[in-house]
Amino acid sequence: MPVRVVGDGGPGLVLVALSVIEQRYRAVMAVLDGASPTEVAAEAGVSRQSVHAWVRRYREAGLAGLVDRSHATVSCPHRASAELEAVVCELRRAHPKWGALRILHELMRGPAPPERLPSRSTVNRILVRHGLVIGRPRRKRRSEYVRWQRPAAMQLWQIDIVCGPRLVDTVTGELREARIVTGVDDHSRYCVLARVVERATGRAICLAFSEALQRYGAPEEVLTDNGKQFTARFGRGGEVLFDKICRRNGIAHRLTQPASPTTTGKIERFHQTLQLELLDDARPFTSLLEAQAALDDWVREYNASRPHQALETRQPVTPAERFQPAPAEQRELLPIWLPAALAAVAGPARTPAVERAVDAGATLVTGGEKVDPGYFYTPTLLTNVDPDSEIAQDEVFGPVLVVIAYDDEDDAVRIANNSIYGLSGAVFGSEDRAVAVARRIRTGTFSINGGMYFNADSPFGGYKQSGIGREMGTAGLEEFLESKTIATVVS
Repeated sequence: MPVRVVGDGGPGLVLVALSVIEQRYRAVMAVLDGASPTEVAAEAGVSRQSVHAWVRRYREAGLAGLVDRSHATVSCPHRASAELEAVVCELRRAHPKWGALRILHELMRGPAPPERLPSRSTVNRILVRHGLVIGRPRRKRRSEYVRWQRPAAMQLWQIDIVCGPRLVDTVTGELREARIVTGVDDHSRYCVLARVVERATGRAICLAFSEALQRYGAPEEVLTDNGKQFTARFGRGGEVLFDKICRRNGIAHRLTQPASPTTTGKIERFHQTLQLELLDDARPFTSLLEAQAALDDWVREYNASRPHQALETRQPVTPAERFQPAPAEQRELLPIWLPAALAAVAGPARTPAVERAVDAGATLVTGGEKVDPGYFYTPTLLTNVDPDSEIAQDEVFGPVLVVIAYDDEDDAVRIANNSIYGLSGAVFGSEDRAVAVARRIRTGTFSINGGMYFNADSPFGGYKQSGIGREMGTAGLEEFLESKTIATVVS
């Protein structure tokens, strides 16, 4: 702040501080009294242009014109529009756990915006500006971290145990905490294992591990901590069941150093996502089956729909896009070895058709195993099935029930006719509407409200690739009649 000396330099000298506005005012008054702007500028220690600006602003607004003004730009041509800011804020409000990068990926997935997509930092500034996230000090640059991962899928799995959902006793109301056995593929971050167990015993861990091996094949290596379920390294020595399964299947079992959770950082990060997106908001479950069903739904979304930011930041990439199980030829050549008792508990593996349906997004409610010998399945129920998927289109020896949702009657008829087969169908509802739907569906036989069509008086057969000709009824008898054509000359 400028100062002014009052006095003649002798005793009684006084220094008086001048405010910025007062300094500018004195300079303006000097110029208005006839002083040279150049001399006034030199005395004030500013440029001649500043003195001219002060005089102009004083004439326009008086003393108020000498107050400091903002130097911010009036407009910014590449600033995000208000519409884009509104979309970003609405996505955050609808999904409070999404960060800036996830929101940017969702913008990439949506319809083409009328303007260029913002950067990740721009999305973050929008969220901070609207109070939807709390800004924090900048951390080290990402390039300063040293990261490692296997170059291909099925080379390394990271496996661990985490506290799981709460279970409630429906009789006593008592709450208890289950555990989840988890596993992710190191290269793709694909969740290969997520099994809810009552207690994390060695047998329960190995049973869950064996299910993953049967489903995807054996990885080259497995990385775990030093829990007693995984190793006897700090126990009495010897070989635990988990080690034996790895050894007999040619899997190298690697262990972390004690108290080094960052070595298994990928599975620990998976646990954080699982906690935030599912467990934190989950109500207590009444059974392990109910908890497992909720976990399976979340895992499918994590693997196939949720972009994983560690895989790619420039565009949305899901773990399923980077993961490939062991080839079928390799799995047939080297079948999975399991202890006899454990194999009996694990039961038969799901059939490839059901596995492909689940990987495509279907929900396996029950069943899905093949009955050997033969071509039948155990009673199987699949929901959330894509009408064009293999399990919905191909002929399957039952009992297999596929549930497909529809929007209206036209959509239901379209789905029913979207098949190369047409043996039989059924509909339930008011008779007039049911008959109208039955006439539109291309099947050889049709039941309305449970009506029986299989009897000796009615012809039985299908359309399209469900057979040629008819059995039973008049049409069935005509199949066994021979027609003869006799021609004669008419004179």
